[in-house]
Amino acid sequence: MDLNSKLTRFQHNKIYTYIGEVLVSVNPYKNLDIYSMQHMAQYRGREMFEGKDTCVLISGESGSGKTEASKFIMKYIAANTTQVHRDYIDRVKNVLIQSNSILETFGNAKTNRNGNSSRFGKYMDIHFDYKGDPVGGHISNYLLEKSRVLLSTNNATTKKFGLSSSAVYQILGNERATAQDSKLFSQTNSAFSALGFTDSVVNDIWSIVAGVILLGELTFTESQDGQLIIGGPVKQCTSALGVTEQALRSSMAGRVLSAGGDLVNKEHSLMDANYTRLALAKAAYDRLFTWIVQQISDKQLLEAMDRRLNGHKHYTSRQLAPTDKKLKHGVDFRITHYAGDVTYAITGFMDKNKDSLWQDLKRLLHSSQNESLADMWPEGGTHIQKRPPSAATLFRNSMAALVTGLQSKEPFYVRCVKPNPYQAPTNWDDQLYTWPNFRGNSDKDAVMVLLRDLHVTDVQFGHTKLFIRSAKTLHGLEAARAELIPSIVILLQKLWRGTLARMRYKKMKAAYTIYNAWKRYRLRCYIAALQQELQRNRNVIRTWPGAPRRVPAALLQAAYRRWRAYLVLKPVPRDHWPQLKMKICAASALRGRRAHWGQNRHTLFPTTISVSFVYTATYQSQLSSLQRSQQVGRAMFSCRVHKFNRYNKLAERCLLITDSHIFKLDANTFKPLKKPTAITEVGAIRIMSTDVQLVVISIPSAKNDLVVGLVAPTVNQTGAPGDLVGELLGVMANRYNMLTGQELVVEVESGATTRCTLGGKTRALQLPGPPAQAQAAQPTQPFTHAHNVITYHPASARA
Repeated sequence: MDLNSKLTRFQHNKIYTYIGEVLVSVNPYKNLDIYSMQHMAQYRGREMFEGKDTCVLISGESGSGKTEASKFIMKYIAANTTQVHRDYIDRVKNVLIQSNSILETFGNAKTNRNGNSSRFGKYMDIHFDYKGDPVGGHISNYLLEKSRVLLSTNNATTKKFGLSSSAVYQILGNERATAQDSKLFSQTNSAFSALGFTDSVVNDIWSIVAGVILLGELTFTESQDGQLIIGGPVKQCTSALGVTEQALRSSMAGRVLSAGGDLVNKEHSLMDANYTRLALAKAAYDRLFTWIVQQISDKQLLEAMDRRLNGHKHYTSRQLAPTDKKLKHGVDFRITHYAGDVTYAITGFMDKNKDSLWQDLKRLLHSSQNESLADMWPEGGTHIQKRPPSAATLFRNSMAALVTGLQSKEPFYVRCVKPNPYQAPTNWDDQLYTWPNFRGNSDKDAVMVLLRDLHVTDVQFGHTKLFIRSAKTLHGLEAARAELIPSIVILLQKLWRGTLARMRYKKMKAAYTIYNAWKRYRLRCYIAALQQELQRNRNVIRTWPGAPRRVPAALLQAAYRRWRAYLVLKPVPRDHWPQLKMKICAASALRGRRAHWGQNRHTLFPTTISVSFVYTATYQSQLSSLQRSQQVGRAMFSCRVHKFNRYNKLAERCLLITDSHIFKLDANTFKPLKKPTAITEVGAIRIMSTDVQLVVISIPSAKNDLVVGLVAPTVNQTGAPGDLVGELLGVMANRYNMLTGQELVVEVESGATTRCTLGGKTRALQLPGPPAQAQAAQPTQPFTHAHNVITYHPASARA
């Protein structure tokens, strides 16, 4: 649509522009003399014989004139009728016109953008006969904005219904009634009268409105004992709603819940009581509005049935049979079935919208002395305790019914446009409805570019229009437009999906930022707790605090242990660390089960330098040759031993432990004897709890244990022997753990007897008895054998 052309038409009071199936209507914000009978006569009788069901969809933003456009359409329909059955048609026209007045009174509101803004969706279905005369209709309303009843402000107020009182009310925005409100009240009463509402029904309607307004004035406080106190115009409210004061107070103070078939009374807090009051006011007003719409539709439906079914032998009503007092005026009709006559009530004959409200409040309104209000709440007379349909369910169902009805009709569209946001009659704001402009001198240049790309030449340019010579060219342009629309739709979808993806990415990024900040905060709290624990226990953590999720507590504990080890090792010279490591391995293996094992010696591990033969050239030469031929690493432990074999013979040997094997060397030549034993083949090591140097190295695969007595050199001038058992255990435990990843089994016998395996048989190995029981002469051999019992004599095993 050319914006300049539309502006020119608007300036000349031509507010309608017809484009295909769409009529663009610009709100002039003033009265125009284009709706007279003379103008309507120009369009009378057009397309009246098409025979198609048609719907007109009016859309636009708030204040664009949708309500006024619908009224002009109905005015045209009411004016263009034939003279046949004039009385009935006048009555239908009057209903169509007056119904708008009532719906605006109860469903419109004043906002800061529109003085008469519709706050509900409306679908009016009008029926025509073959001559084009309206013969009936039905009105459906959708989603009344009932929250506006309670959230009124100075810029958004509800209709005030012409209240003559000088009082102010919260629901009415604390505004006083004006002369315009009194005029509106009189017009609304006239519309009710024209639609056939009786005086009693109208009084009931205004009583309900007064009750809704007074509900907004109720106040709630709590006493010292926690009881809910209801203040405000309670008596006036109950009188307007037609309920007892006790019933209203109990409904505000609590409600009845159903749990497993049992009824439980739940008392309301101040917040619950206010919510209940507001919910009751909203629901009562919404149901009143729906009931008024339904009454208008019911009257039209009954009149249409009386007109169409008049004379049918199976149909009758009080209008057609005035003497039949069993039928109520304007309510009942009767259909003759094969089984007899059945009387139906037109009230509720069409589907009504439901509302979500506590069952206690529904019972309260159903018990009202106001007959109209009681009829609006038939479900209040039931004992159903289940939750009513939600607003989403009601919206989905009503929209599905609306779409189903619209799909069966040929659509025409009225697009209402607001020329400016200030409601000024002659002001036109280009920025509201301007599309992106062609980057050229004028719109004419843009059209020329389009035609050149499409290779269209049989056209002529005017001042504001383009004239096309042949219909073929027009069809080609329409086809090109139709082909381009899918790509435009895809482009819009792509842009929107990209926007959604970017929004999701930003949310995810923000979530990760928050999550990382929270993790850092938890980690700082954890570190602070560790620091407090260290300060409390002098840098020793006995009980570790609970670590947050995903925090590597094991790494922190390992780092802490390394740090503690560093503090312990800091005073020890660096060259003594390997020897200290062997001591630690020996202590870990013994676990306090042997009192003396060389832990207090100044000559630290390893003690290969403590034995005299280490310094001999023969030993050094044989060790180097052994390392070359056997591919053996460095020597970890070596000393002289007395070995007892499976033949019960004693032999003097040299025991050498490298980083992977155990060697038995000749005591004089230092040459290896037999095949070495791998450290990984060792099953266990057995020692005694006393300071004797007896060691049994269990080798399960060989079925022969290595039973030796270590020959310890003297370590001082007194001739006291050194203890080599600790050294041997430290070396063996360390290398075994390094090679297998497991702990070496060390058995410490607390008595005087242990065991060994020689020649595949288990033998007892014992120490000699006390000096009183020992023989007078000490044996010269370290090991003696008698009756499969081997005795080790420590005194004879000294170097």
